[in-house]
Amino acid sequence: MKGESEKLVPILESTKRSAIASVRNLRASATNQIVKEKIEPVERVLDSMDPKDTSEQNVSKFLVITKLIEEVKGGKDEG
Repeated sequence: MKGESEKLVPILESTKRSAIASVRNLRASATNQIVKEKIEPVERVLDSMDPKDTSEQNVSKFLVITKLIEEVKGGKDEG
């Protein structure tokens, strides 16, 4: 099982990088003040996430991040 967990680390690292990049792009393009106010706390949470933690709880958080990336990218396409 440990080998399987180790395979997750690069995926989680990539997810974290993508999320940070998406949020930074959103920061640069956001015009809504409420959205702008929420970006910094989201960045802090993303920075604090550990991709080497392959616990079920942490992997679940990374799945939420994946959804965040999709939402940010989807919102840009629509706007």
